[in-house]
Amino acid sequence: MKLLDLSLLGAFAASALAADCLAPGAGDLTQFQDPFWDARYKVCHNEPGTGCGWQQNCQYTSVEDRDIAGKVYVRLTRKNWDGHKGFKDCWAATEQMINQCVKTKKGSWASTWNYAGQFYQFDFWQS
Repeated sequence: MKLLDLSLLGAFAASALAADCLAPGAGDLTQFQDPFWDARYKVCHNEPGTGCGWQQNCQYTSVEDRDIAGKVYVRLTRKNWDGHKGFKDCWAATEQMINQCVKTKKGSWASTWNYAGQFYQFDFWQS
């Protein structure tokens, strides 16, 4: 019985940290990974000049010029909910979002991750 309880707890913890891939149908986004990783670095690193200061809610858009294909835009938003402070899971959460929702053949136009008062959202579009 205890073994079953531990396995259920492990499954719950893993699902709590899983990304939600929204608006599927973007197709194979593996070729567009760079702007996702760039936005992740800028937001999680609290990069100066991005508006993503320490412990602040913020939004950053990474733009990549794809020549004939136009431009690729990736916006990453981070927020705190319910009065929680901090973004301790920024690196892990955004990596999961990219691995689960971008590095697949069935990419999503948007993805979210929400846990312990932290919220992250990627949005992707082209022009």
